[in-house]
Amino acid sequence: MKEEPVELDAFKNMKIHYSGWNHSGKAEVENKIQYTGNDETIIDFIDSISYKIQPNKNLSNGDSITVKVVYTKDLYKLANVEFKSEQKKFKVHGLEENEREVITNTETVETEEGNEEKKTTQSYVYDGVEIPVSWNLTEEEKQQYIAYMKGIQNDTQMDESGVQENWMQGESEQVTKRKDADFFVKDYLDNAVSCYEDAFAYGNTSSQKFKIEPIIEKEQMIGYRCIFKEE
Repeated sequence: MKEEPVELDAFKNMKIHYSGWNHSGKAEVENKIQYTGNDETIIDFIDSISYKIQPNKNLSNGDSITVKVVYTKDLYKLANVEFKSEQKKFKVHGLEENEREVITNTETVETEEGNEEKKTTQSYVYDGVEIPVSWNLTEEEKQQYIAYMKGIQNDTQMDESGVQENWMQGESEQVTKRKDADFFVKDYLDNAVSCYEDAFAYGNTSSQKFKIEPIIEKEQMIGYRCIFKEE
């Protein structure tokens, strides 16, 4: 006599993460299907499951998306399981408005010939965070960079006079004596955010005070420098 199939709830613990801006967002699934048994076939089947989100581009707050369970039918039959539901609708929320202003900075620089000339650059400003146009970041990279900079602003220290400094304190309990280090975007497949993350992590895993500054070459941001404060 064939055993009754094991029922799986593919949506009980599911979390939907939204990224991007309102009207240009996207969604990602985070999920772990609950199964307390020890049947290796069922465990392997659960590990093979993926999800399809429709639609999943240019999302706006209030939009409805459908998440569908994707699986191999042969493994499904072999595991002798059934889903409580194979698809579920979710409402998009939490996407921020893409509110920005564009500022133009003009400075006088000295050329190789010793002459002075004016250099003009433009930057986007999102919620108080300035991002040079020349960085050419994607919308997702901009959001990640803004989140990092907001975190840095919250962690900045006050000196004895009450003036806010740009130095951050590393979290290591072991005393370190690290030297300044450069991290270049070209080593991260031109992903400026990943480059910044490693520069920040290098300083944050030390016991020293540090700050991160962009490396500019020929008017282009080519990387980040982790600078340690001399004690």
